[in-house]
Amino acid sequence: MFTEELKLINEAEEQAEKLKKEAKAEAKSLVDQANAEARKLISEVKATAKERYDSLVNQGLASAKGKYDVAIHEAEKEAVRMAQQARQYQDEAIAFIKERVSS
Repeated sequence: MFTEELKLINEAEEQAEKLKKEAKAEAKSLVDQANAEARKLISEVKATAKERYDSLVNQGLASAKGKYDVAIHEAEKEAVRMAQQARQYQDEAIAFIKERVSS
């Protein structure tokens, strides 16, 4: 009778150890799966962030180029206006200089 109870206790301990090992293996598997999923999500988020970054940079460059083109166009118009204004006073300036030089 005592041997039979001892045998039952040993079987229960073995069963408990087996369940413990199975639970540990399952927990490790779950952790590995979670880590793999986390790496996948991080990779996807990085790719999405890079796409967003590239899009914003391209938008910024396009906006800056548009503003640059407008500024250059305005500067060219101002240069033409100043040249026309200078031509209007050219004869007057030449006469003034001649008068100063000859006096």
